Amino acid sequence: KDVWAARSSFLDGIEEQTKLLDECDVVVPVNKIAPYVMYVNSIKKDYDFEVKYFGHAGDGNLHIYECSVDMD
Repeated sequence: KDVWAARSSFLDGIEEQTKLLDECDVVVPVNKIAPYVMYVNSIKKDYDFEVKYFGHAGDGNLHIYECSVDMD
């Protein structure tokens, strides 16, 4: 129950900080999570958005939230 409350709070916090939100769920081999996150962080620099991550790192399942405050 506490885990679900924490998850909900995390998502609520993201939604409060952004006007535009899109979610993408990906599965990455566990030993490739860090390089994948680094890759996503490197390409987001070319666009006007932030990325927030959470998920089930033990099985490689990541919830990726692309966030922007700019509606243009």
